[in-house]
Amino acid sequence: MKKYILVILFVFLSVIYGIVSIHYYDVDEAVVYLTDNAQPKSQHECARYVRLAIQAGGCPTYIHPASAKEYDAFLPKLGFKSIPLTDYKPIKGDIIVIKPPQNPSGHEHGHIAMYNGKKWISDFKQRDMYGGSIYRKKGTEYYLFRRSSGWGIRRWIL
Repeated sequence: MKKYILVILFVFLSVIYGIVSIHYYDVDEAVVYLTDNAQPKSQHECARYVRLAIQAGGCPTYIHPASAKEYDAFLPKLGFKSIPLTDYKPIKGDIIVIKPPQNPSGHEHGHIAMYNGKKWISDFKQRDMYGGSIYRKKGTEYYLFRRSSGWGIRRWIL
């Protein structure tokens, strides 16, 4: 009995103090937000736009990385799962995180985008998943993530 009380107390305090937060994520809401707010051309704020879309979908993003290249470590803490790159077929809500190229020249933060079911969007509507010729080069490191709509727990990030 004592053990159960301690577990309940821990969960309660965790939610109150932000160690974990329970939330409902809606892929459709995230995609609608990103699509509606996409600009005609890049604003060089891909991480901000995608983060705000994830937040609009219901995931708390109060502590977040500033750089797109760091989202490969951040997204799993929000319940996103890594997707194998082989035989990949995008579905609505998928996210790509692209690491900076060898010679970044203005692209040191990498890139991030979300698939809206028809096209890839970051801070603008892209022509493909890469969002720029510098990221299409052979050997560019990238990761894919997916999360379905549903309840989740956001883990403490510090």
